Amino acid sequence: MKLSQITFKQFTTVLSQFFDNVEETIVGEPWTYLPRRDSYPYGHLFSSIKDGTINELNFQDNWVAEHFIREYNQSICGLNYERYKKMYDEIIVDPEKIQILQDINNGIKGYWSYNSRRLKEQMRRVGLPSFYIFFALYNDTKSSFRHWWDTYNSPKLFKLGDMVELRSAANRNHIMKVLMSASGNPILRSVGHTMATQLHGTLLMVLAYDEQFSLQTYSYKKGKGGTRMVTLLPVGSTQKIYLVEQFLKVSRKKAVKEAKGKKK
Repeated sequence: MKLSQITFKQFTTVLSQFFDNVEETIVGEPWTYLPRRDSYPYGHLFSSIKDGTINELNFQDNWVAEHFIREYNQSICGLNYERYKKMYDEIIVDPEKIQILQDINNGIKGYWSYNSRRLKEQMRRVGLPSFYIFFALYNDTKSSFRHWWDTYNSPKLFKLGDMVELRSAANRNHIMKVLMSASGNPILRSVGHTMATQLHGTLLMVLAYDEQFSLQTYSYKKGKGGTRMVTLLPVGSTQKIYLVEQFLKVSRKKAVKEAKGKKK
């Protein structure tokens, strides 16, 4: 929405509706980043409209009005509010989506932010995130939550039994193995530089998905996958390794093509 393309009546309508949406959204939330009707500079905007200082002749030149339109276009309570509400209402009645939320929540090993702490609290207490918390996390496209959400709502890149190999970008920071900690708990650790180097060019069999949960997340890319962690067995080895699917590709090696040809 552009301020220059709307009337004063349309402006005052969306202004009032926006803060109605905010007041509905913040119910039950101890803190949000959303502005309030009486907060600066919007309290001044409302009072200026009421006393006629801002009117149909000058509202398009007012910096607070321009600031509000930017807020309206970007906020979950603004331009896309109805679409977000529809999306949220569909998610909270879909068992598959609820399971995805539970999987993401169960995989959180630490507290990245206030919103992720609130997610854990709400999932523990009521089994669902609030509208505000879901979209505060979802709209942050660089957040781990968004990476996992996009990943788990997309098909797996490989099938069990597929033969794959490392992409050139894969290094020791991406290739993991399971070790036992001093307390006896299994932990993921890098395979180290030497083994990582040796694994490049090695055939790897896909054994399973999601046996381990990656702490480092990546945005979902069609054709490359997302943040799902794949359990792999290098050909000729008995040691499993774990890798996010984004660093794997289907092997095109001659041995694989010959094996598939024999099956036919």
